[in-house]
Amino acid sequence: MCSNFDNLYDHFLLKKHFHLNVIPEEQRKNQETRPNDSALIIDAPEQACLLRWGFKADWSTQLLINARSETVLEKETFAKACNNRCLIPVQAWTEWRKDGVVKHKTRISIEGIECFALGAIRQEDRFCVLTCPPHSQIADIHNRMPILIAPAHYRDWLDSSIPTQELRGLLQTPRNIAFTRLEIKPETGQLPLF
Repeated sequence: MCSNFDNLYDHFLLKKHFHLNVIPEEQRKNQETRPNDSALIIDAPEQACLLRWGFKADWSTQLLINARSETVLEKETFAKACNNRCLIPVQAWTEWRKDGVVKHKTRISIEGIECFALGAIRQEDRFCVLTCPPHSQIADIHNRMPILIAPAHYRDWLDSSIPTQELRGLLQTPRNIAFTRLEIKPETGQLPLF
């Protein structure tokens, strides 16, 4: 499960990588984006905007920040958003590895890649990250990971005329990829949050 991600990217790199004409000014200056924060998303070719992370549902007091790619098409909660796909530009995402009762924060990125895209869906002014089973290199950290959309598939992912069920191949665990892992130690004297 993806619960925060890094997005302190260089705007020139972002424009070049995603072929963007205009990038909205971001309100936050933090590197980490957490649920309910605003984040830059790409919702059409050459077009970016700011949305908040997490869907609101009548039946839950918590935001729905992730949706399982295997069942997202069948869930009524996501029915209206399923074909409203978007890309989330990131440098890395964070997972928490459990070691007994202690949780270790681990930053995961793609080896040799400065900026890449998570697959997500959007609804009004909010987005939700899609997840899949983890790649074997990072399966010991968490039992889910975000969907990664390769640059060759950006246009198809953003094309609302293509139903999501036709893109099921993009909703799977990536292959032929190498990850970089960085375990982040808490500051001396800092107590665990969970």
